[in-house]
Amino acid sequence: MFSGFTSFHETLLPPVVDSVVRTFPTIRFEILDNERDSAPSPRLPDIEIRSEAGFAAATEVPGTIRTPLFDDEFHLVVPTSHHLADASEVPLAEISEERWIDAESRATAGMSAIRHACAAAGISPRVIARSEGHYAALALVAAGHGITLLPALAVLSLPVGLTSVALTHPVPSRRVCMHVVEQSAHLPHISFTADEIIAQAEGFGLV
Repeated sequence: MFSGFTSFHETLLPPVVDSVVRTFPTIRFEILDNERDSAPSPRLPDIEIRSEAGFAAATEVPGTIRTPLFDDEFHLVVPTSHHLADASEVPLAEISEERWIDAESRATAGMSAIRHACAAAGISPRVIARSEGHYAALALVAAGHGITLLPALAVLSLPVGLTSVALTHPVPSRRVCMHVVEQSAHLPHISFTADEIIAQAEGFGLV
């Protein structure tokens, strides 16, 4: 059983699965979304990818081995016609008067990181909409209804007409970590999968 979140599943998981199923042809992945599924699994996933707010202390899960993978910084996402679209970077305080569209409606690590950074910058975002995931948020941004903030994993392949801009002063960030169940870590397919996850994270230049 594998658990993670949407942007990880979209970017880093496919090549991992490809490599694992070629090495272990009979394996079957059961993939859960730990930021969407309302009912938690009755048992720990063999491998789970979790995010932690960058400012917060490490989250230790009893019975698992925690491996930090990378820090995932948030970016401003705007239409290519937006006045900030060509900026090399934008201070967080500069977008305080924009209409914000939250890409998460739950208290995720990412949202905690954004709110913490906003407080540090002395701003209170004017949120006009919250969505359960970044697809709806991107659709609203593309339609000109506002801006959104997304982590680097989620802006690797933006829809046509949208662009991302680096944020500064401060930069909201989440920490992406892998948790492997201790009792399963020695199994060949588990250790192989864990190694592939680390390799893919390194290959994307995010570590």
